[in-house]
This record gives sequence, structure tokens and C-alpha cells, in this order.
Amino acid sequence: MRSEEQQRNAIAFSRYYPTRYTGKSNDTTYGMFDFNSLFEFSRANCVAICAFLVPANLFLTLRTMVFTGLQRPQSQVQQAAVFACIPAVVMILHVYTWFMIGVVMAPTYILLWLGSTALSINLWAIIHPQSMVHLFTALLTMLPFEISTSLRK
Repeated sequence: MRSEEQQRNAIAFSRYYPTRYTGKSNDTTYGMFDFNSLFEFSRANCVAICAFLVPANLFLTLRTMVFTGLQRPQSQVQQAAVFACIPAVVMILHVYTWFMIGVVMAPTYILLWLGSTALSINLWAIIHPQSMVHLFTALLTMLPFEISTSLRK
């Protein structure tokens, strides 16, 4: 049997965390989204999430860069860039769930760098694609003559 103080603490605790710890809901939490469950899901399935997000970021950002370099219509470049921003933002938010609980390791920083770089390249393609095209043409002219002539055809 619980003591009176334990009973008061349990009641007070259940007011703040009604669904997660007691299995019961009150009117203040009904209909609200529980971010803790989403964060726990993100951390529990980290390997699967990263196994999808890393190649998705690389492939979709590369696709945006190719569309920009080939000077495709601006609507296609913007569509590709916006679509590529989604996994980049999801990866950044996924890394922040690890930072929230204090996990500070090399993989978290590497994934944060990857997501931030992908996001910035995609935003660059949306905001100022002409400068990206100029960079690509400058890099293309720096290649050896044999390679650059075959790429220009």
C-alpha cells in the first residue's frame, strides 16, 4: 500500500505525464502531439533512418546539382531542390534528437555536417543558380583538355 505522500506525488506526476506513465488521458493532453514519442522513435530506429537518409541526401542533392549544371528550366531545378531539402531537414532534426539527450560523438557531427551541406547546396540552387553554373563551368575549364572536350559534347 502506498503512503499518503507517495499517493500525492503519483497524482501530481500523472498531471504532467498522463498518457505516457499512467495510460490514462485527461482533457489537457487529448489531441496534442507527443514529441517525446517521435524523438524516441527517431533514436530507437537510428540505423534504419540513417541508412535511408544518407543516400537520399547524397543522391537528391547530386540531382539538384546536375539539373543546375545542365541549365535545366528553373522550375525543374527548384522542384528538385525543394524535394532534396526534405531529407536534409529530417536528418538535421534527427541529429538534434541525439543532441537533446547529450549524445556528442563523431557520427552525430558528421551527419549534421552532411545534412547542413546538402541543405545549403539545395538552397543555393534555389536562390542563386547562376553562380552555381559559373562555378561548374570554371571547374570544367580546369580539367585537362582531353577530358573537358569529351564532357562538353
